[in-house]
Order: sequence, then structure tokens, then C-alpha cells
Amino acid sequence: MDTNADTCCLGKNFVIMSYTPRLANVYAYDPALPPTNVPIVSGATAYDCPQSGNTFILIFNKALYYGNRLDHSLINPNQVRKFGIPLWDNPFDEVRNIGIKTKPIFVALKANYLIQGPQLIKNLQIAPTLI
Repeated sequence: MDTNADTCCLGKNFVIMSYTPRLANVYAYDPALPPTNVPIVSGATAYDCPQSGNTFILIFNKALYYGNRLDHSLINPNQVRKFGIPLWDNPFDEVRNIGIKTKPIFVALKANYLIQGPQLIKNLQIAPTLI
């Protein structure tokens, strides 16, 4: 998950289902770097459910596609919720694991957190891996 971006960013673990006619001008944190034109797509990836052994196809719409330039994908929790899909991203929640709840499965997300002192840094990037 990435709480620093306003949309999902799809990497090499996704395939493009369809392109939109739009490109996004993406600006890096370093203002000296030029903006990058990134296609806005609908993309799909496979999720192997460890409980059932079934493979599910996860589809993300209106996402930025980086392909091989990004070795993982960044899932924006607010965009997922905007589409009406429940997502839990609170690392201190003792009841629910971090992940996306869809029917009929729960997609667990592996997250790496940066902790500074006693507090979790809020605007950090959480690198997801579908597990």
C-alpha cells in the first residue's frame, strides 16, 4: 500500500487489460527531475489463495502503469475504498489483518513499515506483496 500517492501504481506483476486515452504527468519528489508521462490503465494480476489453493484475478481500474520500471505495485487504500471495496491498513488493529476483503476471499497484503521512535510514520510508503 502507498499512502503517499493518490492512485494505484501497477508494476511488473500486472498485465494491462485496457488503456485509457489519458496519460498522467507524474512528478518525482525531487523537483529537479522532469515529469514522466505514465499511462492510465485497467490492469490485472493473479492471487493464489493459500487457504483454498484457488487462483483469483484481481483487477485494478484507473491505475498508473509502470510495468518493468516498478518491481512491485503500490496499492492506494483510499482509491480501493472509493470503489466500495473494504481495505484494512491499520498495523495496530489486533482484530483484522492488513488486506483487502472481497467476496469470496481476503487478500492479505504484506507490508513493511518504517517506525521512528514510538510512532509509525504516517506518510510512509508501504510496499505491498500479494501473498
